[in-house]
Amino acid sequence: MTDEMIALRAMLENGADADMLREMIGFALNTRPRKTLSWKTPAEALDELLQSIDKGGPEEAVATAA
Repeated sequence: MTDEMIALRAMLENGADADMLREMIGFALNTRPRKTLSWKTPAEALDELLQSIDKGGPEEAVATAA
């Protein structure tokens, strides 16, 4: 179990604020590299996709994202 998950479990047991927990879970998920994204984080993959749209249009960006 990762440190983030241990911290979340402790907060759940202590009755932490639900909005704060949602934010922490979202941060933990979005900063973890994914095998399906060639070991990039979702934020890095999105940034790369948006940059490719700026450079070559949406058709080229869809081809690089697949």
